[in-house]
Amino acid sequence: MNNMDLKRKDIQEMHKKSAVIITFIISFAYILSLIIWKFLWVGNEHLIHSLMGLACVFVGISTFLLSWNTYDYENLSNRMIGFGFLIISSFDLLHIYYYESIYKYSNIPNDLALKFWMMSRLVQGLILFILSCLLELQQSVKCSCLARLSKRQANPNKGKHISAILSMVFVLVIWYLLYNKPFFTLYTGNRGTSTKIILEITVIALLILTLIKLHKNKALDERLSLKYVFLSLCVMIVNEVIFISMNSANSFLMLYGHVIKIASYHFLYRGIFESAVKYPHRKVEEVNDKLIDILDAIPIALVTYDESNKLSFANKKFQEVIGWSRDDLVGLSPEEFFKVIPKDEKNEEQAIVEQVLENESSINGVIRTYRNSKGNNVKLLVNAHRINSGALVFFNDVKAEQQIANLNLQTQTILNSIGIPSVILDNKNRITAHNMAFINLIHREDIDIIKMNIDELVEMLNGKKKLLDSKYENNMLVEELYEGFFDCENGIRKNVLIKVSMIYNIEKEKVGGACIIQDITNEKENRQKLINQEKLALLGQMSATIVHETRNFLTTIKGCSQLIQAYSKEEKIKEYAEKINSNTNEVNKIISNLLTMSKPSQAVMEEVSINDLIVSLKSTLETSTITKGIEVNFNLNYDERYILCDEGQLKQVMLNLCKNAVDAMCGNGEAVLNIGIGLKEENEELFIKISDNGVGISKNNLSKIGMPFFTTKKNGTGLGLNACYEIIKNHKGKINVESEIDKGTIFTITIPCITHEDLAEIV
Repeated sequence: MNNMDLKRKDIQEMHKKSAVIITFIISFAYILSLIIWKFLWVGNEHLIHSLMGLACVFVGISTFLLSWNTYDYENLSNRMIGFGFLIISSFDLLHIYYYESIYKYSNIPNDLALKFWMMSRLVQGLILFILSCLLELQQSVKCSCLARLSKRQANPNKGKHISAILSMVFVLVIWYLLYNKPFFTLYTGNRGTSTKIILEITVIALLILTLIKLHKNKALDERLSLKYVFLSLCVMIVNEVIFISMNSANSFLMLYGHVIKIASYHFLYRGIFESAVKYPHRKVEEVNDKLIDILDAIPIALVTYDESNKLSFANKKFQEVIGWSRDDLVGLSPEEFFKVIPKDEKNEEQAIVEQVLENESSINGVIRTYRNSKGNNVKLLVNAHRINSGALVFFNDVKAEQQIANLNLQTQTILNSIGIPSVILDNKNRITAHNMAFINLIHREDIDIIKMNIDELVEMLNGKKKLLDSKYENNMLVEELYEGFFDCENGIRKNVLIKVSMIYNIEKEKVGGACIIQDITNEKENRQKLINQEKLALLGQMSATIVHETRNFLTTIKGCSQLIQAYSKEEKIKEYAEKINSNTNEVNKIISNLLTMSKPSQAVMEEVSINDLIVSLKSTLETSTITKGIEVNFNLNYDERYILCDEGQLKQVMLNLCKNAVDAMCGNGEAVLNIGIGLKEENEELFIKISDNGVGISKNNLSKIGMPFFTTKKNGTGLGLNACYEIIKNHKGKINVESEIDKGTIFTITIPCITHEDLAEIV
């Protein structure tokens, strides 16, 4: 059976019940009218008529006041009936007044009271008919224009005042017209006129049409009770039939009709009362019951307090935790609450609810121990919040919270146990967790990176932003390998390889990602060293070939120059031959050095005085720098200590470093080259310090000093400093570099002094 069949069956049942009620009302009214007619009517006709009329007016005014006081929340149907009854009650009052005045004042027309009576019934029929038409229109278009206008009124109070004023103006206009202008006559002698009969038939026709329209409109607004509307209309039709049959103002039918009229007014009042009072109350109860069911289903214990600091609600979870029923708790103040459920804390602090209501702020994370109905202590985590109607307090089991905290701690512990830097991201690429290996990688313990976007972190670390560019899908990182770099706090650049893996939920939806970060800085450096070694090996092979072939030619040239020198008798030719021989020796020395670089020879270690070595270079350095306007200062330490070294190789290092210093100071008007010697007695080491005030070296380039093929010179090869580092390394020493842009550079060569063990080896 579908909904339409059920609706039709309900209407049929309603009709059957309505027929029974109408039959009972008509019968009861008839019996009541007979009793009044027989025992009270004679001699009290005017009084009984006025009382029955006032009863109708009372019901009508009550209907209007009910609609007036619920105007903001009412629908259009109830408003029309309410203000319609204001007009109808006004006409009924005028009817009662002029009905009594006819017998007191001779200048009042005999049918004036009847005219107001007829206007009351006519307005009643018109209002109900118009209402049925509007409901039918509303059903056809799903929303009446008038209903929409009533909902959109900016000021509902203004609307109801205007409606009341217009109703009273309508009554006054009709009163003026009927009193001063005899438009028609309804009563002559003791009989009603044809005009009266036509008007009464019109009223009956309006009521019947209204009944038919409402019967067809099966989806009548549920807020206007269909049952009472049908009952009222049926009783009104019976009432009009009785009045159309009445021949005299003092007949039994007049009394019977008034009793029936009171019943019809009563049913309409019941309909308004159902919609204005019972219907909202029923809806509030339904919403309240649904809200209670929702709060009872929440697995968190909670209670609410009203503005007067009284407990107004406690859900099932709270009852389970505390062991007391809702009825035992509702209405308790905090003091009474602690008497029923005492807290274990002995300090007499202000109740949490009172603090929230007074300060209008939330209180979170307070731990309290309460004693339940069994006398056991229950430790709860309390969170209280201010709401519009009071306060809302949540109670969480501390043990459960600790279990969650322990689970999070275990997860973090497992994450920290992973030696590879790892980061967990959410679906917006924000960091939700990381391990200590990641912090050790970036060397940034000073910032909290939780909830930070991974792009923001890369940018903060001066990283390569392209690391994460164009690698998104639905605003999430794509599962892929990424390579990039970032700078640590200590200035060291880290080259990293990031592997992103997606995290899916049970619905196979992407909810985040896991990033494994691998530090490949050393790998890249080793790879570069391997490339450089391959270059050096290739250079060595090429150098060996070049040196071998060149030496053959040099031997021929040297031999020829010596023969010329031996057999020639001209001094000038001998002089040229000697020059060729000398230049040949220089070329041979150069290519020998190249051969040494490509395939280093075994150093010849000798006991050397560092002071003597520096003094032997003094004239060479002064000659090469004086032409460039560079001042050379020597600061020698004459505390004679010896070192074990290859004197030629050490001179090569000194000359190379000094040459670089001179090149760095070209163009400096106050260029100064300082060469100093010192002793570190605690380490048994000598140091040679070569400093300049040249252009300096940047921090990025400092870490690359000494690498093969790295140079900042236009015509440099990047092999000179590399050879210096290798020579000093073979002498068990080291080279340190300090530099500052535009202030100069300091190279410090440290070489161990000769010890007794070294002398024993030499001997």
